[in-house]
Amino acid sequence: MKKTMTLVCAILFVSASHSQQQEKINYLKTFAKAYGYVKYFHPSDEASETDWNSFAAFGAHEILKCQNQTEVIATLNNLFQPMAPSVIFSNTKQNYDIRAITPSNTESYEPIYWQHKGVSKDMIHQDQRYSSIRVNSYNEIDESRGFGSLTLSIDPEKYKGKEIKYTGWVKLKEGSEGSGHLWVRVDKSDKTVGFFENMLYNPITSTEWNEYEIIGEIDDLASELFMGALLIGDCTLF
Repeated sequence: MKKTMTLVCAILFVSASHSQQQEKINYLKTFAKAYGYVKYFHPSDEASETDWNSFAAFGAHEILKCQNQTEVIATLNNLFQPMAPSVIFSNTKQNYDIRAITPSNTESYEPIYWQHKGVSKDMIHQDQRYSSIRVNSYNEIDESRGFGSLTLSIDPEKYKGKEIKYTGWVKLKEGSEGSGHLWVRVDKSDKTVGFFENMLYNPITSTEWNEYEIIGEIDDLASELFMGALLIGDCTLF
């Protein structure tokens, strides 16, 4: 009987632990949905000027502290209220009085709103086919569009299965506001990406000459090999 009771208690403990973990995941999903709606659609200046990467990390940390839905709702309101005062989180339907944030005389104002053709806002790999515009805004529409790249394409056939080493001496111009990156990408015949590195987590920010290196492997299924350099922000790379 003692062994049976021990086993039952262990099963109950594991089950409770799994349930709590799933609740935390659900809380994070709720935060992620709210994050996306406000980041890409709320028209306020505060939202457009927010460092959304830092906010995502901070917000997730705060949400994981929550023990129940009531705390999640309170935390969401605290997180988003400064940048999106017209967004309210609640378990019940709320009637928000938009007059609270509407100027008394609107004749000299134009409505501000986001207009997306695809999404380019905050995307590292920019594509001219996609754009994000905050209509009627005096602020810069999308700071992430300060992006440029240089690409070299190489036939990978005779390099399949071999190691690739891409080395360069690089520096940023004095006064640059942004970062430089070397990058290598291997595309495979099955339409997936093989080795890929773009120095996202160790960008070039120095104005002194330094040597940078990328080492990877060219997959046996490699169909295309690309390498080059890219810029993010208002900067010049040598």
